[in-house]
Amino acid sequence: MRERLAELAATQEPITHARRVELIDTTIDVLVDGDDNGVVVGRSHREAPEIDGVVRLVGDVHARPGVILSVEVVDVEGPDLLARAQSVQGVEAAARRAG
Repeated sequence: MRERLAELAATQEPITHARRVELIDTTIDVLVDGDDNGVVVGRSHREAPEIDGVVRLVGDVHARPGVILSVEVVDVEGPDLLARAQSVQGVEAAARRAG
């Protein structure tokens, strides 16, 4: 079973990487989840908690969990996206925009 899982992971990894690379230089909305060793991390609609990669924010970013950031994807690191924050929006503002 482990051998088959490793085989499937090896097949899926380049596909995931290619899809992530397509996001470089695009702007996405990210829901901040918290921080990981001082780096603000969040997820877009593409990432599920504890299953997929995360969006790691580069630069001097301070945002608390629950805040939605508009970010520009600048690079890919494994399954994770590296992004630079463009603006901070309150959750209420994002809900108004969506609804």
